[in-house]
Amino acid sequence: MGQRQIACIFLSLASGIFGMPALSHEFWIAPTSYLADETTQIDAELLVGMDMVGSAQIHIKNEIKQSFRQLADQRKPNKGRLGDRPALQTMALGSGLHVLAHVTKQQSTSYKDLQKFQAFLEEKDLLAYLQEHRDRNLPEKDFAEGYVRHAKSLLVRGSAMGGDQILGLRLELVAMNNPYVMTLPNNIPILALEHGKPVANRRMTIQSRRPDGVTDRAFAMTNDQGLANIMLYPDREYLIDLVTMEQSDPATDPHQAPWRSHWASLTFQTPNKALAQ
Repeated sequence: MGQRQIACIFLSLASGIFGMPALSHEFWIAPTSYLADETTQIDAELLVGMDMVGSAQIHIKNEIKQSFRQLADQRKPNKGRLGDRPALQTMALGSGLHVLAHVTKQQSTSYKDLQKFQAFLEEKDLLAYLQEHRDRNLPEKDFAEGYVRHAKSLLVRGSAMGGDQILGLRLELVAMNNPYVMTLPNNIPILALEHGKPVANRRMTIQSRRPDGVTDRAFAMTNDQGLANIMLYPDREYLIDLVTMEQSDPATDPHQAPWRSHWASLTFQTPNKALAQ
């Protein structure tokens, strides 16, 4: 790869990720095929965007904290080369439901004024942190927020045997049933965990894309056990996300940010009818 190509890649990345405000921009894994009979190749885009329309990112090793796929008790790292697109290009581990996981290192966004930060907090049902911001005597303009992305995706290679698993991510969403073998429409419980403990009374955002391309949006609150029931419909692609926030010390934070948000996402596709395991 020549220097010009590398320069173009980093320019594209800078405009595609670092130039984006945190508000409304999700990060998710989008396999090129959620369902495939063959048990070999897995390709998936890493997307950043809104309303299930995103800008595809390239593979940059230095921005990855961990990336792997899991089938039952098998786990192997996802490897790649600089500039790969799709960013995830790997091999299936056998026949069954695979879980892809991708966690980024901390990145940051900046706020020119408190109003934009407030709008972000309102959207993600985190408005209580606005008062904390004031109580900490933090600046009301020109401050940063660090953020870390924790993305998962469920896809089938060969049979649909198996299910989602708790992978031990800092923040993760776990499908308590296998959406590929459910009779739909039906509810599926989604578990939110942070440090392995339930994330209680927090809002999940559920987006689903119909075959005609129309995207629906809904919300659900987790209960005391970190569970939220999500209604699933056949033949749709789903993106579920949840955000948590924690204080950060600007003196030690890599981006001098007083806040760090953690974003969890989970994607899968529901078939027209339940698949055999």
